[in-house]
Amino acid sequence: MSQSDIKDVSSTSSCVPGSVCYWNEWDISSSMSTSDHIPAQSCQSDNNTFCIKPGFNYICSDLTTTFTSGNCSPFRLTKNIPVDFLNPSEITPTFQPKLPAEIDTTLPSKCHLTTDYTCQENGQIKEFSELEPFTNYSCIGHIKDINNDIIINTIDIPVRINCDLQINNMKTSVTNTSIHLSWTTASTNCQDVLPTLPKLSYDCSCSSAHKFLVNKDPAGGSCEINGLEPWTDYTCTVQPKYNNNNLEGTSAEVKQKTGPGNNDKAVIGVLVFFTIIIIIIIIITAVVVCRIYVLKRRKSRNDVNEDMMLESTAIYVNAPPPGWRHREAC
Repeated sequence: MSQSDIKDVSSTSSCVPGSVCYWNEWDISSSMSTSDHIPAQSCQSDNNTFCIKPGFNYICSDLTTTFTSGNCSPFRLTKNIPVDFLNPSEITPTFQPKLPAEIDTTLPSKCHLTTDYTCQENGQIKEFSELEPFTNYSCIGHIKDINNDIIINTIDIPVRINCDLQINNMKTSVTNTSIHLSWTTASTNCQDVLPTLPKLSYDCSCSSAHKFLVNKDPAGGSCEINGLEPWTDYTCTVQPKYNNNNLEGTSAEVKQKTGPGNNDKAVIGVLVFFTIIIIIIIIITAVVVCRIYVLKRRKSRNDVNEDMMLESTAIYVNAPPPGWRHREAC
């Protein structure tokens, strides 16, 4: 086999798309090799055509195939792999589910290519910078060459950005008929754009009370629920919404009691008065009991000391102590 026996049919063969193909009268598949050992495949429609599919990073560079025949000196054929060999199915974009939206696209390292993405939502075209959270999109990447001409498109990529909203620092203040709530909103995926989302809103409610409008601010929001019963326990909820749809799993609750009314303030005053009286009585009783106990212990100690003193005096003067009777000898 000589070099003149080999014909380059890459541009005319449709056996293996995106491959370098050579024709020969003999089965030369075992004689073909590349530097990274890519095996040759025979064409099913033509047994005399053998193809090598270059690796991803061979695109925009040269692929050299070595032909070895018996004891003869090997010869080499070099083929430039144009960007047309790039197969959309081999491009694997990686979507970063955050805002601003990002898609990382790995392209052949030796090609000078860029990628722009456009997306569709219900048939409406949107630029990548216009994507909103909590919305389903289908996006396509337009791969462009150095002249900014589109040479190929990627496959469709499903895109949805779910901002992981968290209601934090819930604070409350009350009157006898209202509860005021304030909070901050945090998101790992969308923190920088939260203040710029006009469709982000909140519902406030306390138990069965009606929902009230919220005052949004860059950090979160606040609301006031009126028309509540005095001195009553309520469970108050803040529910984030986007485009008027509740965002499941993002609500936050706080338990709060309203302030007392006027039938309530009087009762509380009476209870406080009697509580104070009872506490005073308990303190006085404890003081009296403690005083009596101390006096009894002091009297008992004095009696013992007096008896000991009398006994000691009697011994000293050799006289019987008081109450002592002389025993006569038997």
